[in-house]
Amino acid sequence: MDNYSLVALPVIGVLLYAAFKKEVSKPLQQMSREFDKMTEALQRKEKENSLLKEMLKEKQIETEAKAHIDYLTQLENQRSFQIKLEAELNRSSRLGTPVSLLFCDLDGFKAFNDAHGHLLGDQVLVDVAQTIKDSIRDYDVASRYGGEEFAIILANTDSDAAVFVAERIRAKVGELQFNAREGVAQVTISVGIATYPRDAKRKELLIAASDYAMYESKNRGGNAVTLFKHSDDSSEERAS
Repeated sequence: MDNYSLVALPVIGVLLYAAFKKEVSKPLQQMSREFDKMTEALQRKEKENSLLKEMLKEKQIETEAKAHIDYLTQLENQRSFQIKLEAELNRSSRLGTPVSLLFCDLDGFKAFNDAHGHLLGDQVLVDVAQTIKDSIRDYDVASRYGGEEFAIILANTDSDAAVFVAERIRAKVGELQFNAREGVAQVTISVGIATYPRDAKRKELLIAASDYAMYESKNRGGNAVTLFKHSDDSSEERAS
């Protein structure tokens, strides 16, 4: 073997090794690129899934909130009112504190709607609801019980304090003015008050007592506040 061959053999070997390495590394490089693409795709998918979960959670919260809110007045609806009254009575039972319940009903509201139309009637409900919210504390509960009737839960509030709140609501509602076709229209509200545990110790009886007192306000001509009073026949219910 001549000197040229001795020199050429290592060079050829290096070239062959380099060529072999290059050929072998091609699929490895391709696999690496594909792996990187898969990793990026998975990361994008995880991000999309995370965003989707957040959107679904927000939608669930929104749906649950809507299930407890009256769409027109944005007050709690009757379902939410029942749940929150039960919870407040349980809390007050543990702490030994009073809870007052106000039932409010707009006087002659059907006649108002007939005279001025339901659009203005809806505006009345919205403005009265806002007036009620502005007249109570943040942790009290105002709800649209149904139609033109509202129910208000006053936590840690005895009957004397409840009368003060009710009179404030009655006065402010009476000051509201609405632009009707015939001129300025106004409304009044009747309020009934019952207090736990003085007037009733069960939710259903407290609601009934407050509702009864509200109708007593109606019977007095409306635009009035009435505290529930027990007759001899109802004293047994009061203690139940």
